[in-house]
Amino acid sequence: MDIVVAVVLVFVGAFVQTAVGFGLAVIAAPVLFFINPDLVPAPVTVCALVLSLINAWAFRDGVSLQGLKAAVIGRVPGSMAGAGLLLFYTWALKQWGLGELAVLLVWGPLMVGGTHLVTSGGATDADILLPALLFATGPTLVIFGKHLDKLDADRARGMRTLPVRLGEARTRHAIAALVLLQYPLLIALVLTGRLPVPALLMIGAIPTAIPLLRMTRRPRPAERPEHWPEAVWPLWFAAAAFRQARLAGLLLLIGMAGGVLL
Repeated sequence: MDIVVAVVLVFVGAFVQTAVGFGLAVIAAPVLFFINPDLVPAPVTVCALVLSLINAWAFRDGVSLQGLKAAVIGRVPGSMAGAGLLLFYTWALKQWGLGELAVLLVWGPLMVGGTHLVTSGGATDADILLPALLFATGPTLVIFGKHLDKLDADRARGMRTLPVRLGEARTRHAIAALVLLQYPLLIALVLTGRLPVPALLMIGAIPTAIPLLRMTRRPRPAERPEHWPEAVWPLWFAAAAFRQARLAGLLLLIGMAGGVLL
């Protein structure tokens, strides 16, 4: 089933990229990572390379080498900045309790808004940034859950992550609040026209949100429950958040793609 979903995602991303010039990685990569981290970045990069080569050959008469100059030049400092942010996150942002905020901003305004900024020639506003924040709640929930699962270990080694600073109970409440925030935000974005009506398909992820909300009512168990997969333990909140974010993100992207096609 995961392979089928991956193929559909790549197909939709390839369709969008062929139509507007970008979209394969933006649409497919985040959800592919949720399905199986091994699918990112190498497989999706190879797919993007093949698709780009096919499109470049098919539309070779319209290729402007002069127009490519800015993109090629900008890729060098952009790649260096991305690598620097990754290193900075590990030893600084997490220590300062800013890891969750960094993930929210990177997966939202920076990744989605930045892509739109470049491809639209400088037009990025709330119509782009608010839906981007909705999408970014999924990865933020996962990292929030992961840091909560590691709270004792991080505290023991002096790592001052946000859950360490907030405390175990407040972090559970924050995760629950973030889960609940997604769906009113989704409805508000649809009602204001910032998302197409088919994006409401994301509501189908509520059955995965309910178990996560129930789990936030009490601390993580000290021992693995019998029903909990051994391969997943010691992840508890992160695993449940991953399951919810994977389905919510997938349904949101499918709904947005449906809005474009319809």
